[in-house]
Amino acid sequence: GASVVGVTNPQELKAWLVGLHRGDHLAGLGEALVNQTLSLVCAALDGQQARNLSEALEAWSGLELEGSLPARLEEAEEELGRQALEVGVGEWLAQSPPRPWQGLLDRLPGERVISLFPGQPELILTESDWDDRSAELTRLNREQQQRFSAEPLLLLASPEFEEPLRVFYRQLRLRCPATPGQLTVLALEKVSPAVSAWWERRQVKVFEQDLAGLERRLLEAAPKSRAQAPRRAARSPQRPYKFLDYFDPEDRSIFFGREAETEQLSSLLLTRPVCLLHGRSGVGKTSLLQAGVLARLPRPQNLVLVVRCLTEPVSLILAELEPLVGQRSQLLEAFQAATQVISGHLVVVCDQFEEFFVRLDRQARQPFFEQMATLVGRLPGRCHLVFSMREDFLAEMADFEPYFPTILDHRFRLRSLAQEQARRAIVGPAELFGLELDPALVERLLRELFHQGVEPPELQIVLDRLYETRVDNRLSLENYERLGGVRSILVDYLHTTLSNLAAQGVELPFVRRLLEQMVTERGTKAVVRIQELVERLGQPLQLVQQTLLSLVSSRLVRALADDQGGQYELAHEYIISEVIGWASQDELAVRHARQVLRAELESWQTMGSLLTAERLSLIARQRSKLDFSPEERAMVVRAAAIHGFALSDWTDPRDQEVLAALLEQETTPGPVARAVLARLYQLDPGERLGQVMAEACRWAGNPNLLAELDPDRQTGLFEALQEATRQRFFGPERMVRVTAGEFLMGSTVANKEARKLALRPDQRPAIESEPELAQIWLAEFYLDRHPVTNAEFAEFRPEHVHRFRPEHTDHPAVFVSWYDAVAYAEWLGKRLPSEAEWEKAARGCDGRLFPWGDRFESHRLNSAEGGRQATSAVGSFPNGVSPFGCQDMVGNVWEWTASAWREGAP
Repeated sequence: GASVVGVTNPQELKAWLVGLHRGDHLAGLGEALVNQTLSLVCAALDGQQARNLSEALEAWSGLELEGSLPARLEEAEEELGRQALEVGVGEWLAQSPPRPWQGLLDRLPGERVISLFPGQPELILTESDWDDRSAELTRLNREQQQRFSAEPLLLLASPEFEEPLRVFYRQLRLRCPATPGQLTVLALEKVSPAVSAWWERRQVKVFEQDLAGLERRLLEAAPKSRAQAPRRAARSPQRPYKFLDYFDPEDRSIFFGREAETEQLSSLLLTRPVCLLHGRSGVGKTSLLQAGVLARLPRPQNLVLVVRCLTEPVSLILAELEPLVGQRSQLLEAFQAATQVISGHLVVVCDQFEEFFVRLDRQARQPFFEQMATLVGRLPGRCHLVFSMREDFLAEMADFEPYFPTILDHRFRLRSLAQEQARRAIVGPAELFGLELDPALVERLLRELFHQGVEPPELQIVLDRLYETRVDNRLSLENYERLGGVRSILVDYLHTTLSNLAAQGVELPFVRRLLEQMVTERGTKAVVRIQELVERLGQPLQLVQQTLLSLVSSRLVRALADDQGGQYELAHEYIISEVIGWASQDELAVRHARQVLRAELESWQTMGSLLTAERLSLIARQRSKLDFSPEERAMVVRAAAIHGFALSDWTDPRDQEVLAALLEQETTPGPVARAVLARLYQLDPGERLGQVMAEACRWAGNPNLLAELDPDRQTGLFEALQEATRQRFFGPERMVRVTAGEFLMGSTVANKEARKLALRPDQRPAIESEPELAQIWLAEFYLDRHPVTNAEFAEFRPEHVHRFRPEHTDHPAVFVSWYDAVAYAEWLGKRLPSEAEWEKAARGCDGRLFPWGDRFESHRLNSAEGGRQATSAVGSFPNGVSPFGCQDMVGNVWEWTASAWREGAP
């Protein structure tokens, strides 16, 4: 039966839990967990810790607080604000000793440990937070329901958390009816009679049992036939400290000082589909993930993918999953397939995610945004996404919110090491390697390295240097002082490494220039390929390779695996401040432009995303200092044409084919085509390109373009372009022939009187001005097939583009004065039609009232009766065409003619 176990002596239980860390009792509880017969559900604090926090809260807040810990936190939040509360509690948590069962949790499979209270700091749970958390407990997925229904549950808790345990019980009973019969509460302090009675009323039998008996029962519950979970043979670290390299899973044994953060982030990660880890540069985010959180997930039942967004991340993640699930095009589909293959969790970590915003423009980011939108509410329960990034880029994550609104809801901020954490990071590895550690040295390091926290890279550099220069396996204060202290050690290492390279015959200015290539203008690490370094530095490949090998072995540079010949980056952000001081602002700007150019080319080649005018302007400022590859040159020439940059600044005769390709694409806008035609004409193209240009003039040429060309430069080509342009505006596709002869113009008196009755008095003069119906003879003339469009008129008056919506380029031009209409016609070598010419073209010769006959039919034109209440694109009513083939002669818009409406007015 289920039981609530009361323990009269809390110290006895704490000693038992510490014994688990040593392994004394792990055989019992551990085997039950490894063999998946038990889930461990952890509360945030034991009772004494909760009381300690309450006292500390009153001390540093200066407030008199009453009630339970959640009530006190609620009151403190109202008075101080959430941010101040987080800082205060976070500092208290960092200075507090590890929780009694911390060692146990570190040694158990991560997916078997469930925390009721994830978050950071996980102890800040006000009464309002409890309400939110209660709601979250109702959202158990199918896997969790099955697991809770089939396994015993052991809850570690205290009376401080009596209410949350009751909520947890109620929600489990609601969602998993079989659970209550398998629930065991292991209290850290004696359970009161009232609490025992509450459980008894719910048919949970209450009795006391010694801990050894509990362990024996757990051991008996474990199936004897089930094999132990597979374990990988761990590689022992070769050194106690990591210098500038990050900790990886194999370094778990020497990863000290981040125990609390490891548990908090593990709880957050495994209980949330998406979470965000952020912190300042160099604070140890990658190390926390690799050696802390991910190292707790046993393989092969769990699958962990760590990717760097050096390119578009969707393809990177899908490529990593392809060996397991085959080719997929959607993240959701791949994640669902992966969780069906593995028995544990799928964790995808996008590490150093600030590179996503540095290396990719907005258009290149779009596919990942759209894929994230498909994951909202649909991510499999055992699938988790983690974004790790520098916090100075945190605001950029707001771009995700329209697609994944909750992406910023579950954040974990990693701070610098508190003094006690730094102490464990110093002492723990030293003890593991059997080093004698001078206590005075530890206190001195903590004092000199502490500046609102201890920076992990500075600590590791100093400790590694002390380890290198140790005497008799002892790290001493005397040796530290002989080395000159923290600042000297940090600066000396970099200069010593550079001096060693110089002694090997490598020119120091060359090494500095090489390291400068690995820093962006924005002060971040830049990932560079070896071939890029060869091209930028103008040095032989062998020299660059040898220098990189030396820098890698010196741990100043890190080599990254890559399928295109190897990539390199600075080993840590700490080096950036020193390296960036070597380069001038002009050099940094050139380097940044080069990085933008490379990223834009990759985006163009993989996604067809052309760089923006803003990015092109950035490249343009450094154009004279950049060497463009043929592919880069083709891309920037195209972008310069599209964005209206002066092509004479970007092109020469070798770019003719690139320009001609723009003319052959139907999607190229007219203004762009005319700019390309003008530039190609200056470059004296051959016969084939001349034909391409003439064909382009049939849809893009106009008088302004012809006026820009020198007719004496290439007479034959100019005449061909001139004729093609004339065909555009005067050819049969543009103009219709109205034959000479008589036609009936005007209206009968009866017709006019009938029409006036349907109009307001102020509109009737328009009808009265019509002449009486009569036979009129006109000579032959030509008239445009359709009204002048917005796009066509904007070629003549560029400012007209501000008068219409972008999607209305094919609508008739409006807000055009009579004088502008006359000027436009003259620009083309045409004129406005007279009233008689316009009427003949519209009605034909037989006196019909409308182009199609005498009866008004609203479906043949755009009028108020049709209900559109706006202009329509020309040619939208082909069944309303006139007898001579003109479109839109009635409805849609008013049209100017050359005839006077009244004396002195058109």
